[in-house]
Amino acid sequence: MRPISALLGPRAQVITQALLLTSLFACVLSFHSTIARYLFSMAAEGFAPLNLGRIHVVHGSPHVAGMVQTLATLVMVAFAALGGVDPFAGLFAWAGTFASLGVLTIQILTSFAVFQFFRCKPGTTSFLKGTVAPLAAALGLTACLALAIVNLPLIAGSASHFVFLLPAGIILAALAGWAAGLVLPHPANTEKLLVPAIAESER
Repeated sequence: MRPISALLGPRAQVITQALLLTSLFACVLSFHSTIARYLFSMAAEGFAPLNLGRIHVVHGSPHVAGMVQTLATLVMVAFAALGGVDPFAGLFAWAGTFASLGVLTIQILTSFAVFQFFRCKPGTTSFLKGTVAPLAAALGLTACLALAIVNLPLIAGSASHFVFLLPAGIILAALAGWAAGLVLPHPANTEKLLVPAIAESER
């Protein structure tokens, strides 16, 4: 922040700090909501405990999944604090980079899944929506992911060689999910699976 203060003055520094903090909060909130929703969906698919599929009776939000995500974050922050990891340059930068790579990967796979879904159900939508749009999204997101991997040291704020192990973590997580899909039973109707959890949350 010192160069900003030197070039633009102390007021510009304060404004920049405020914008940085609010943008960081928005990123953390986005990651929290995304993970909570994925935990909720995993419960619906039978890949996570059914309680994670419970929704709040008033707000309709996946509050149990949100609490689990919050507790997991607190544990990670506590370990980082005990290890003396810098909260911004270390913990947030590395965790944010890993999460960004994961979200991009999931979005790419989802785009291909949309294409495959409509390819198996011809005539249900237009060629633009069922083929062009998902493939264009997949290609664009793949380009973004490639650029992110090439520029990992810049994004993570570290020149350590361990930065390049982050994509390996994404691959391992994908393989673990694929293996779980082969081993765990897959319900034919996910709506029936969520009925007990939703009913319990409305008592």
